[in-house]
Amino acid sequence: MHLEADEQITFTTEQGGEFDVTRKPWGFYATPSLNDRLPRFGLRAALTRSSDGKFFIKLVERGREAEFHGYMEQQAEAVVCWLDEDDALLAIQGAQTG
Repeated sequence: MHLEADEQITFTTEQGGEFDVTRKPWGFYATPSLNDRLPRFGLRAALTRSSDGKFFIKLVERGREAEFHGYMEQQAEAVVCWLDEDDALLAIQGAQTG
């Protein structure tokens, strides 16, 4: 799929969840706002780390966290933090500016 600058594609779930990717002249918005629109769309962002040290951002449907944690255990991966929690986001911000 090719997007021009300021074009957006929206993925949806059966439960009404939405996930937008928006192209900008400088690159992409990879997700809606982590602590506003994404949670309103029924999704939670998690920063995860694989056993070989690779980091990922995964989107989890609200209410399916137990299933997600089971998957993470099977894959020997860990949640570093949930990116929809203001305290975690502020701590990341503080680490960058502190």
